[in-house]
Amino acid sequence: MKFKWDKKYLFWGVTAFLVIVCSILFFALVNRFSDFAKIFKTIVRVLSPFIYGLLIAYLLNGPMVFFEKHVFAAPAKRIARGDARREFKFRRKMSIVVTHLLAMSVVVGLLILVLPQLYFSIEGLVAALPGYAEAAIKWVNELPAGNREIEAMITDTIGSISQLLTDWINKSVLPQLDSILATVTGGIISAVKAVANVVIGVVASFYIMYHKELFRAQAKRCLYSLFKPLTANRIMEEAGFVKKAFGDFLVGNSLDALIIGIVNYIFMLVAGMPYSALISVIVGVTNMVPMFGPIIGGVPSVLLVLLVDPMQGLIFGIFTLVLQGIDGQVIKPKILGGVSGLSGFWVMFAILVFGGLFGILGMLLGVPILSVLYNAVGRFHRRRLLQRGLPAETENYEDVDIINPATNTPIYRPGCEPVRQEEESGEEYEDGAEEEEPEPEPAVYTENPGDGKSRDSEPEHND
Repeated sequence: MKFKWDKKYLFWGVTAFLVIVCSILFFALVNRFSDFAKIFKTIVRVLSPFIYGLLIAYLLNGPMVFFEKHVFAAPAKRIARGDARREFKFRRKMSIVVTHLLAMSVVVGLLILVLPQLYFSIEGLVAALPGYAEAAIKWVNELPAGNREIEAMITDTIGSISQLLTDWINKSVLPQLDSILATVTGGIISAVKAVANVVIGVVASFYIMYHKELFRAQAKRCLYSLFKPLTANRIMEEAGFVKKAFGDFLVGNSLDALIIGIVNYIFMLVAGMPYSALISVIVGVTNMVPMFGPIIGGVPSVLLVLLVDPMQGLIFGIFTLVLQGIDGQVIKPKILGGVSGLSGFWVMFAILVFGGLFGILGMLLGVPILSVLYNAVGRFHRRRLLQRGLPAETENYEDVDIINPATNTPIYRPGCEPVRQEEESGEEYEDGAEEEEPEPEPAVYTENPGDGKSRDSEPEHND
């Protein structure tokens, strides 16, 4: 007798098996989280050259496409003489080489301009620190007799700080000198490895940019082989949104930080303020962190100027407030255009959560990551609501108490019912009688009150 599978029981059996496997994996992940974190870090470290290559290829893809279409298109046609494959190879290779050379020139030029100024600023600050300490001590000693309590408090504070530094050097630094040297050596080795990974990443970016159409086709082939066409299309749609969200945020934020750093440098240079290069780099880099970046970079920068000249420090603090106000209200909205789609609360949530989990990198990338998740969940909810014949916009639920399951129509809170447009009343007729009111038609709920679209009309998709 031939055994016959029952598809119903087979489906539930496989489902139960997968649920058990997922439960075991989740328990193992929670119970051995540190081990999984080490494995994940190892995988990331091994794949870091290719990650750098993908990042470089992603950032340079736009300039490469520009050179390919507008610079090397005509020369490629003349050289290829009708050979389409030869034309493509010449156009693509020349575009990739020129794009990489241009990017390297920009990076090297910025380093040549910034690093010497940064070095001299740090050197001047270190050399001036003893003078600042002497000035503080002199100021304490010159306090009038009526301020003896303040003098005693400051003297005790300075003595406590000196004692803490002495104890820290004697008890922590000197006994652990070997481990500190080992840490420094490990840091140098890590830096060399990072440079090597970046070099390998640059080489990998050549291949990724040259064969990008092939990689895209392979990804689509894999998607359509694993999923139904509708599901695969949605995955590609979400991937396109991820690309746009990260690209717009990173490029726009970098451009905004560059503008703020240059403006800050020009102002400090014209005003003759100290440490202009160092402070401008700090202000520009920290400005990439949304919301908290200006505070993180502005406060220590103002303090540095205050140490040299209190009046200039006050002027620089006022300038920083004005510059950040203009940046927040004019420059950043023009460049980014609200690309994240998040409110201030969710921006703060992303910075605190991802910054606490992943440090500086989490603070930089937390907003676009949460933006992608937020929009993906929102689109999923929108599709489900439209499939059930319910309004998809959030504002339509502000005054709704519940949805009637029998009629699929909203039941509003008392006093919050939408106002219907009624015919104008109070008109007097010649015979003095009022026109007989027509029998009211049953109310039909609309997705957006006043826009004339009924619930049964075709929904407009903005996905």
